[in-house]
Amino acid sequence: MDENAFFAAIDDTGAALPARARSHRVPPVSALLPGGSSLSELDGLTVRVIEAVICVRSDDTGYAARDRYRLVTTLFDPHCYPAEALIRRPIPTRRSVYHRSSVAMLR
Repeated sequence: MDENAFFAAIDDTGAALPARARSHRVPPVSALLPGGSSLSELDGLTVRVIEAVICVRSDDTGYAARDRYRLVTTLFDPHCYPAEALIRRPIPTRRSVYHRSSVAMLR
């Protein structure tokens, strides 16, 4: 299943979709929203795209990394769901220790 089909399958369940998209993908912008996010369409699914640079640091080892991320969500209202709040929300991963001490900066 490709990424777009996966996003559509989640949306079909009625669940709100907050998912990290591959950073090399540049979805077309159909509208700009307040707070630095935009609307786009992925194979017929309307999504809100939030771009961010995320800096992570391990409290244990001091390891630090900085990378560009793109969050795709079906939480459209930028006033109810501000981009910064969605970016800062911890996302469980294999490296969740890094997310606990992460700092996000919106581009």
